[in-house]
Amino acid sequence: MEAAGAAPAVIWASPDQAKSLRKARENGTNGGYLAGQVTDPVASRGLGLPIHVSANLPARTVIVADPTRIHIGLRSDVRVAVSEDYAFDKDVTAFRATYRVAGLAVDAPSALYVIKAAAS
Repeated sequence: MEAAGAAPAVIWASPDQAKSLRKARENGTNGGYLAGQVTDPVASRGLGLPIHVSANLPARTVIVADPTRIHIGLRSDVRVAVSEDYAFDKDVTAFRATYRVAGLAVDAPSALYVIKAAAS
């Protein structure tokens, strides 16, 4: 990734892999934890990169990416709707923001790696 001019800056992981990443150690069963020390708050990083857990990823999937090389196209501007009727009896006003996404593009294929763990 770095050889192609991209810099890994984020990890997205399926819930099963996030757990494994947090428990990974430098030398297998000994050595320092890659996510930090066991005395640290709940680990949210691995190899110095933030780990974002997403149930939208298939099981056993990890994505390492340079997010500056990923582009999302919007099909419409953000629309904000207001409803004073919702929960009128509780004096509540509801707000909803929506927008449509046109697609996703990566300007350099080497800026994003999808890693699929073996089933075991």
